[in-house]
Amino acid sequence: MGKLRNNGFRTLKQERNLVSIREGQRKRYCEEDHHQDLALKSVHADHSYDETSKRFVPDISNIVHEEVLDNDGNNLTPTDDWRVGRRVVELGVIADHLQQCKHCGLPLSLPNTINIKTYGLRSVLKVLCTNKSCWNINAIPTGKQHDHKIWDVNTKLALTAIDLGLGEHQINGLLSILNIPTVSHCMIDNRIREVGDVIESVADKSMEEWTEKEKEMTRESDGNDNVTVSVDAAWQRRGSGRSYDSLTGHCSMIGSKTGKVINYKWRSKACRICQRAETSGNIPRVHKCNKNFTGSAKAMEPDMVVDMVKESRSKGANITAIIGDEDTTTIARLRAKVDPTIVKLSDSNHMKKPIRNRLYELKNKHSTLSPKVISYIMKCFNYLIAQGKGQPKKIEENLNALSKHPFGDHSSCSTDWCRFIADPSIKYKSLPYGKPLQDKALQESLTTLFQKYILNSEKLANLGSTQSNESFNKSVAAKAPKNRFYGGSRSLAYRVAAAVAQKNTGHRYTVDVNVSSGLSPGLYTRKLATLRDIQARKRKAVAITTEAKLRRIALKASRNQSSSTFEVREGVCYQSNTMIDTVTEDSDEKILEIPAPKNKPVENDSKPDISTMTHIYFDIEATGLGRTSHITQISARRGLETFSKYILPAREITPKAAEVTGLTFQNGSLYLLDKTSPSCWHVQKVFQSELSVFYNYVSLKQMNKNVPSLKQMLDEKVVTKRTANCIARSGLNLSHLRLAYSRNGRTGIKDIFSEPCGSKARVTKSAKIIDSVSDFLKEL
Repeated sequence: MGKLRNNGFRTLKQERNLVSIREGQRKRYCEEDHHQDLALKSVHADHSYDETSKRFVPDISNIVHEEVLDNDGNNLTPTDDWRVGRRVVELGVIADHLQQCKHCGLPLSLPNTINIKTYGLRSVLKVLCTNKSCWNINAIPTGKQHDHKIWDVNTKLALTAIDLGLGEHQINGLLSILNIPTVSHCMIDNRIREVGDVIESVADKSMEEWTEKEKEMTRESDGNDNVTVSVDAAWQRRGSGRSYDSLTGHCSMIGSKTGKVINYKWRSKACRICQRAETSGNIPRVHKCNKNFTGSAKAMEPDMVVDMVKESRSKGANITAIIGDEDTTTIARLRAKVDPTIVKLSDSNHMKKPIRNRLYELKNKHSTLSPKVISYIMKCFNYLIAQGKGQPKKIEENLNALSKHPFGDHSSCSTDWCRFIADPSIKYKSLPYGKPLQDKALQESLTTLFQKYILNSEKLANLGSTQSNESFNKSVAAKAPKNRFYGGSRSLAYRVAAAVAQKNTGHRYTVDVNVSSGLSPGLYTRKLATLRDIQARKRKAVAITTEAKLRRIALKASRNQSSSTFEVREGVCYQSNTMIDTVTEDSDEKILEIPAPKNKPVENDSKPDISTMTHIYFDIEATGLGRTSHITQISARRGLETFSKYILPAREITPKAAEVTGLTFQNGSLYLLDKTSPSCWHVQKVFQSELSVFYNYVSLKQMNKNVPSLKQMLDEKVVTKRTANCIARSGLNLSHLRLAYSRNGRTGIKDIFSEPCGSKARVTKSAKIIDSVSDFLKEL
């Protein structure tokens, strides 16, 4: 913490600087002409400067008022030296004001600045006129003002803070790193209030426009004025699912036809001014209290929805149906306080999510219910719901068939979606082996599960979506992050209003706010806002295409597969109460890692350390000495170990080469000293790089090391010798397979066998081999 010295105290260094400045000025003036001196005196008298001084010397001795010293004695005090730090300036404004002195009309020079006064991001330069008949100190602003005293850039800074979700702490952190003078909390708070009111008016205007468009589109499509809206609330503090204690919350109402916000509300149980007064034991001063709710956080959503429906109806929007989740009693309160005939439509995502969760719960009870089977069932469920939209009876029939269809029973299926009715011989594309499931216990569990949804077929036939509300909540979270609290003042209301304006008009709402505030919208502001709106429209257009949806599904499947494989190989890394639940003798096994596959190296890979390798000497024989000659024999020696192989050439052996090597090629056979050579390779000019040879050597060494552990699997004909060699070459032995099976059963074996290794699988993707190995390990 630095030391603070108040007015009237200067360091020795500052005193020496002031003496030096005064001495230099004195010498300069003594060299002037006597007549100029008399004229200067008369000017001083006209301007009522100090009569005791022969020359007008601007007094800058009171520039330094305080200083801050750190623990090492270094001066950290902000000074009025205009050369220190950086400033945000408008070059055009400075250039215009430097054109002439306000007193004599002669041009001014920026180097003649004697000090600077800072007002937030903007500042005023004190520039001395060097005309010896003037010596006027001119105030040169570095930017524009509005309302005669408010700097434009400070108002724009407040808009930036709201739009980007920043507070005073984050703003000053950014400015200090850029070495720009920081701004005061009072200044930024005042400017946020100024621009916040404008943001709210822009948001209200956009909601009025989109309300009229929503009513118009409803009349065109439905032939009536009955508006359907989606509602959803969010809190500024994360909930655990069983407890919500947030002090603030917000809720949006979005038209189902336009997808735009037509109303919104926010709630806060805190007021900073009231809290400070209560803490100090004083009566709060007269203010616009920010506290507008006293109940629990869970009660905020019903309260806001009731308020919005009442207000929207009073403005001419006949809201007769709302789309919402199943988490609150909002509809019951609406029917009790507003209209008992209001219709409640369920959100599709909130209806489907519990089914997936329930299926994963059943997975622990039924081994055949793998993630792949769950995905297939959910795909069928989503398709059947889409096919039965607006037809509750059809939904009932389809759900009844869904508990039979995966098991090969198509007696309840419809030709609208089941292709097995026309051709029973075809295979299932998404079930193991392409065959129907055989687990009768699983079928009974699925029948019980779907029976609950059959009873709610009316809801399933008329599903809506709150996805637009979720998107809006994400925008609010970006402008009012959950790790910061803005609910003690109107700042939260302004940030929610900014999210509304952005949802309804796009990023160009910042331009509208500038114009409504009497500020220039700015070229770069308009450019970036327009660019971001164009990019958003392009992303939306691409995201709804079939190709984009398929790609998202493929990427998600790839990520899930990769994560599952890593979890099998790594063992338990993070798990609730893992150190409490882990038995001591099993702890080593839980952290034991299965080796990763080694890809075949390419030429640009780093080469192995030669100092750790054994020298191997090799020689070849060929059909001749020409460049087109073929290899007939290759041999190698490492210590006492030797290697030799003959190769069938595709060219005739020259007589000279036959005389030297003793090899002859006749009738498609290779002869050594007139005898058929054993064990010939049938290859054409095959060369391997140093890296490939090294890789093959390591793989062979790995295989020889791991194959003995797979002997039991070979003896019981669980796998073929070729598959066993492939398993061993990939770095896996029996203990690794047992470890993978213990961690995730058949899926664990499938994950490590099918793990990508270059362009191929590590071992195999064959379901038959995976099942055979899994069954073997299950019996161990």
